[in-house]
Amino acid sequence: MPGADGNDGSDGVTPNITINASVSNTSGNPTVNVSKTGSNDAPTFNFAFSGIKGEPGSSSSDFTIVSMTQAQYDALQSPDSNTIYLIAES
Repeated sequence: MPGADGNDGSDGVTPNITINASVSNTSGNPTVNVSKTGSNDAPTFNFAFSGIKGEPGSSSSDFTIVSMTQAQYDALQSPDSNTIYLIAES
């Protein structure tokens, strides 16, 4: 047979949580190390990320920027893939 309910306990302390993150300049297998320091009332969580830098991309060729009207762009037979076309409002 269960006993009577007890009295409510006092409210606990609301923790003041701090989070720190660092990211290393390394590539490879992504990892994260997490540690907790501080007290229960003021914990600090430290996240240390490594291996998340991507591999270098392939180099690209030079490009050209050309400003023109929409009509001029529409008149091009085959736009160049190494050209950035800026269409001016008419």
